[in-house]
Amino acid sequence: MQQHRRIPLLLFAAATVALTACASDAIDASSPPTTVASRPTMATPASSERLLGDAVVALAATACAALAAAPAICGTASVPADWTEPNGATTDVSYVLISAVSGASNGTVIPFMGGPGESITAQIDRLAPLSDALPDSDLLIVDVRGAGRSGALTCAVLDDASERLVGSRQVDDTGRCGEQLGSKRNHYTTVASVLDIESIRRGLGLERPSLIGFSYGTFMAQTYTTLFPDVVRGAVLDGAYPIEQTGWGTDVPTNIEPVVELRCERTGACPDGAAAVVSSIRTVAASLAATPVDLPGAEQDLTEGLFANTIQFSLQESDMESFVDMVKSAARGDLGALNEVALALVPPVPVPPTTYSPALFSAIACNDYVSQFDLDDEIEIRRQDFERRLDQLRDDEFELFSKRGWIESGSDNGDMCLEWPAHDIAPELRIPRGVERPGVPVLVVNGDIDMQTPLPGARQVAATYPNSVLLTVPNAGHVALPVSECAARIEFGFLANSVLPDGGACFDQPVPE
Repeated sequence: MQQHRRIPLLLFAAATVALTACASDAIDASSPPTTVASRPTMATPASSERLLGDAVVALAATACAALAAAPAICGTASVPADWTEPNGATTDVSYVLISAVSGASNGTVIPFMGGPGESITAQIDRLAPLSDALPDSDLLIVDVRGAGRSGALTCAVLDDASERLVGSRQVDDTGRCGEQLGSKRNHYTTVASVLDIESIRRGLGLERPSLIGFSYGTFMAQTYTTLFPDVVRGAVLDGAYPIEQTGWGTDVPTNIEPVVELRCERTGACPDGAAAVVSSIRTVAASLAATPVDLPGAEQDLTEGLFANTIQFSLQESDMESFVDMVKSAARGDLGALNEVALALVPPVPVPPTTYSPALFSAIACNDYVSQFDLDDEIEIRRQDFERRLDQLRDDEFELFSKRGWIESGSDNGDMCLEWPAHDIAPELRIPRGVERPGVPVLVVNGDIDMQTPLPGARQVAATYPNSVLLTVPNAGHVALPVSECAARIEFGFLANSVLPDGGACFDQPVPE
């Protein structure tokens, strides 16, 4: 990684300033209050502007060098805990502002990390290439509410988990976390975080932003473009996660066979062909569905669900020869290599909540993602609805895995939120779905062996934006920028000029050994 260039400190007239959230983008504050009859059913550009106009956001800032490789301004914004109650309780959101290296900014770049739950300030050094590549842009880095320095959410039941949360354990512990969080769980939504960040940008008087999101960060960026279409200059979505979801996560299991075929063709690591590898995966899945086995060194069994989870991650992360040997040996009854790979996922690597918050992941997943049941219903009704809808799916809906096995993999939202407490989230803070996406230039970037946000989902996201290009990056897994010089060059270029590239620009990427 390049050494981050030093920049002069941005001077503030006062350490603390109180600003209306619309300081740099005029909003008609005289608009009449929203009546119950006129309230939207979800967040809209009009409702978002209204909420920003009603709120007063206090910004406190000091010079800091500790969080970045270059001098920066570290600040805290006091924002409404519930944006629909501008005079109610507040919460603090932390940000870092790195001003344009050239000294003359012509735009702002706002990055969004994944998870949900990742702290972006905990990884701030990884963003140094952004500032280096975009010397004429300010860089606004914000830990979203509930992450990192913005009051990292904690739930002991999740933070102290001693095993991979799959199957019923995931459902039980997620529900217990919701109960531990209490009513504040309703304050943690993607829309609320977008409002936080836009209020900070306006309060600081920064130029119109270009957005770059990674994984869940692409979900945030899509929400931002939809709510502030006249503000956003352009957006990069790297590892795109669709807003329009089915809730079943079928794009992951149905992508296993195509990725196996791609990797076999490119690496030559499948002497018996891709079909034999796929057949081995199917054999192991069926065996574990019938009889889970003990996972040596762990407190849980190797189930079909854990196997599905292991396949998902190892297919894009392992060298193909090792992957093929693992699944073919397992199909013959030798589980040694499979156990070793599965054990690497169990227990999860412990990290402090200030670096990654499992509680925030749960809150966002249960508050914002699509479910196969209504969270306003009693838990037993939810279970009945979920089981009925699961039964209605084809037996081969998840291709190599049984329906129950895939749901228990923990790789999709599935039944995770069955025991999450009932919602009490204002319509204006709900994800805008089923709406026309704006004409903002959008560059969707996806690796063609991505098994976390697979390429079919990226195609779906690109198709929803009328002014978009899908850049496919061969041999890249989840999030292409860190592993592809071509993707990095094109993403940085787009952020600088908002001109969409040729979608085939990275097709000449080298084939891995």
